[in-house]
Amino acid sequence: MLRKVKLTKHIKTVTILASFLLLFTGMAKAYDISAANVRLTDNNNSYDVKTNASTVEELLRDEEVVLDELDEINVSALDTVSDNMEIVIKRAFFVNVSIDGKEPVKIKTNENTVGKVVNNLEKENGTKYIIGDGISYSKAEPNMDININSVKEVVETRKDSIPFETVINETDKLEKGKERVIVQGVDGEKETEVKTVYVGGKVASIADGDSVVIKAPVNKVIERGTKVPEPPKPVEQPKAKTTSVKASATKTNASSVPTIKTNKGSFQVVKQYSMKATAYTDTGYNTASGMKAAVGVVAVDPKVIPLGTKLYVEGYGYAIAGDTGGAIKNNRIDLFFNTERECVRYGVKNNIKVYVLGKQV
Repeated sequence: MLRKVKLTKHIKTVTILASFLLLFTGMAKAYDISAANVRLTDNNNSYDVKTNASTVEELLRDEEVVLDELDEINVSALDTVSDNMEIVIKRAFFVNVSIDGKEPVKIKTNENTVGKVVNNLEKENGTKYIIGDGISYSKAEPNMDININSVKEVVETRKDSIPFETVINETDKLEKGKERVIVQGVDGEKETEVKTVYVGGKVASIADGDSVVIKAPVNKVIERGTKVPEPPKPVEQPKAKTTSVKASATKTNASSVPTIKTNKGSFQVVKQYSMKATAYTDTGYNTASGMKAAVGVVAVDPKVIPLGTKLYVEGYGYAIAGDTGGAIKNNRIDLFFNTERECVRYGVKNNIKVYVLGKQV
């Protein structure tokens, strides 16, 4: 009887242990069935993970994977872990950046290209850069050297003076050769924008922009006289008389012969003409008299005034009849000037007084 009881207790114990083992095995199988298979790639290092983590954040914590600020992951930390899920982590890396030839500085980045690395620096520093070597879409790699130059534009304002001009007005209220200042000239002033571009700390270009006149110049105004002093009118000589008494009267009136003062001296006035005056300059031909064409040599009609005659021309001065011309007929005279511009300025003048000079006094 006792042995049977003992056997019964042993059987109960075995039964209880078998039940616990069956329960544990079933729980283990349930755990394995609920686990997810995840492919984890950490900076090109890939491996498979079997996990019961509910979120990506929990999985990374279980796997002791720590992410830095610039590291990138293809899923959200709060995403639910699913079977056959792929998690890819791209780690940030350091590059060596030298700005304007200075000592390189290590910069951490997760960008794919050199251009994007430089763009981020531009935003951070508020400065534009030019890549010194390589091209902007070159692949950015760990520990690579990147040389860049800063680009800086400086706009300044430059002040310049505006020179005044001189305006000459001819007037017959002043004698020829005299001038007077009516308005004193004053320089103006303008401001010009000047843009200087520095590349790598050195001047690359300088360009002037638009100018603004802040003070207009005031022109100097001069009046120049054109008035020619009226020469004394010639006095007609009394006709010669045949008697000795008349001859005596002629001698008595000889001192009253009119004279005119020129730059060559004073001369008696033999005759006076009112002529149409024109102007000419050197044509390259010899004059009719053989004289060299120069100021003071005038062309006349030799039927009216013989070549070689000394003259005084109103508004022109002392002259010698030394040339002729096809259009110079009757009471017309052609005055020599050095340049065409002077000829144009003189133009054509009517009723110009021409005095035939006689003996110098």
